[in-house]
Amino acid sequence: MANETATFNDCVLYTKSSLMGNIVRTDVKTVQVTFGRQYAQYRNAIEISFVKKRARAKHGFMMTYKPFLVILKAEQAVDPDSMLVVKSVSEDSGVTLSSSRYPSFDERWQSDFMNGLAQKQIVPLFQIDSGFDTRESI
Repeated sequence: MANETATFNDCVLYTKSSLMGNIVRTDVKTVQVTFGRQYAQYRNAIEISFVKKRARAKHGFMMTYKPFLVILKAEQAVDPDSMLVVKSVSEDSGVTLSSSRYPSFDERWQSDFMNGLAQKQIVPLFQIDSGFDTRESI
């Protein structure tokens, strides 16, 4: 799988947040996923490069340890918070409080998100889960 690239247009990326481990949605015009990149100690890292909707600048990042990426068609997009965050409204003040179900970097964020997609009968265009070994030789 050395340096193979897949390109998708008018879609939505779902990745793990590098800060908290929950799921982050990014709407994009185009995205390229390239496998087999040498990056630090990883022999099979995944390079993601994309252009956000209503933007011209290209962005990108490398996925290394326990990667998670789901790409959906734009018309299939879902709000990950609606599936993963518990919201409650205070009766007295009308304040909305949000709390997460799991601690930071818990792998149940990813499994619950994938189960939520399955319940809605949404099939991803492309997906990579934490079972992908980025350390394997090319």
